[in-house]
Amino acid sequence: MKQIQELMDLSGRVALITGGAGHIGRACGDALAELGASIAVLDFNKESCEQTAITIHNEYGVKTLPLVVDLADEDNLQAVPQRILDYFGC
Repeated sequence: MKQIQELMDLSGRVALITGGAGHIGRACGDALAELGASIAVLDFNKESCEQTAITIHNEYGVKTLPLVVDLADEDNLQAVPQRILDYFGC
């Protein structure tokens, strides 16, 4: 039987995690990065967002992108998809 990591391989995929600097968001980022996904960390707290992205990158070796975003501000959200596409080359 194939191991779970082989069955759940997310290499070459990008996970976008809203609230990524919080406890649950960070846990999701860790789990997805462990499976090989690149991680876009979205949070309104700049310092926590950047630190979370750095920590995930250092621990799992995956590409990460911290994006400081207020999800309640629709205008703020407009540029997010293109920034992710440009950075990760999707």
